[in-house]
Amino acid sequence: LLERNEAIANMSAAQRQQFRGAMQQFSSLPQDRRRLVGRAFRDLREMPEPQRQALMNSDRFRSQFSDEERNTLNNLLAVEPYIPVQKPKDPQDFGR
Repeated sequence: LLERNEAIANMSAAQRQQFRGAMQQFSSLPQDRRRLVGRAFRDLREMPEPQRQALMNSDRFRSQFSDEERNTLNNLLAVEPYIPVQKPKDPQDFGR
């Protein structure tokens, strides 16, 4: 939590606004979809950019996520360098 707050404090005003907007979009999703989008985000942020874009543009990915969810993922990934990596709270959630 401290790392996250510190990272946010070091952002420019525009970056903070972009971060807040991305988090608002994410928070507005239904809980089950938020979980799926969160998992996709964690997986995508580990990929090199070309692989990430190829996956996000794939038919399978487009059928799994709505336009709103893909937009949310794009916005989260845009601020991703500023968001510290969070480990799952529950060890059973690891890798899901």
